[in-house]
This record gives sequence, C-alpha cells and structure tokens, in this order.
Amino acid sequence: MISEDPAVERSASQFGVRPHTLFDDEYLNEDDPPADKEDEDPGWLDMVQQLQKENQTLLDSLRKCHDSLLQCRQDKAQLEEILQNQKKRTLDQELEEHLDRDNASDTSWRRSDIEHLVDQVELQQNQANKLRADLLFQKRYLTLANRSLEASEQEALSMLSEMGVAKVPLTQTPVQKWRACFWAILAVHRFRNSR
Repeated sequence: MISEDPAVERSASQFGVRPHTLFDDEYLNEDDPPADKEDEDPGWLDMVQQLQKENQTLLDSLRKCHDSLLQCRQDKAQLEEILQNQKKRTLDQELEEHLDRDNASDTSWRRSDIEHLVDQVELQQNQANKLRADLLFQKRYLTLANRSLEASEQEALSMLSEMGVAKVPLTQTPVQKWRACFWAILAVHRFRNSR
C-alpha cells in the first residue's frame, strides 16, 4: 500500500522497476559464477539477507505507524468538526432560549438579525485569531533575522579586531549633539502630525 503522505519514502519493493544498487553491481552480477561469491565470503551474504529482513520489518512497522498517524489525524479532524458543530448547537439553543424569553416581552430583534450578528462575531473572532497567528509568525521571523544579523555583526567586528582595525569611539561636539536632538524632535513632531 502506497501512502498518500509525500514525507514517507518508498522502499525498493514499491517501485515498478527496481532501482539498480551497488549491491547489485558487486554481488548479483550475472557474469560471475555464484560459486565464486560464496567462496569469497559466505557470512557476508547471510548478513545482507538478515539486514534485508530487518529492513523489511522496520518498513512494515513504519508503514503501520504511518497508517495509525493518518488515522489519528482523521480522528482529530472529525473530533474538531464535532466540537465545532456542538458549539454551534449550543449557541443555537441559547439563542432559542433567549428568543423565547424575549418573545414574551415582544422585542424588536428578529431571529435572522441575531443569527447574522452571531455569524459576524464568529467571523471577527476567526479573523482576529488569524491576525494573531500572523503576528506571532512575523515576530518569530524577525527575532531570528535579528539574531542572525547580530551574529554576523559580531563576526565582522571580531574579524576587524583580528586584523588590527580598532573601533573608533564616536565623539560628538555639543553642536552636533544639539543638531541630532533637534532633528529627532522634529521627526517625532512630523510623525505625530501625519496621523
């Protein structure tokens, strides 16, 4: 049985045309008589056969594990769907109870309006969850990128120090400091006004 998961590698027995291997070249060559191979090292062929048997049992157990993993994934998807349907039924029941209570007081809300609002709230929650997941991914990516840049910067600084290039300390005159402060304040002011 060939699984549908592309992560599982195929064994040699699953190929339509068996691939040519080094073992085929060395020990299964048709030109050499089989008696010479047995005279060379008979223990080698026994060991190869034993390893092939072990390999087959490992492949069988891997196939079984993979099939059980696929079954567990399907079960998980079914359970998630059941849970989602149960949540929806619970919301519908609560809505029915609320409408029954409100019908006595003759409310202006209709069932379709409330269902529409519930659908909008669910949609907004799903969008918010997707945005949170995207932001979390972006944060992790930027953190990794920042770490790699810091590591490359440290490597470059260590190379420069090995070459004898010293880090020049920045010394600013009071006028340069005042200009830098002025431009920073101006940038903040422009940023606030641009909103």
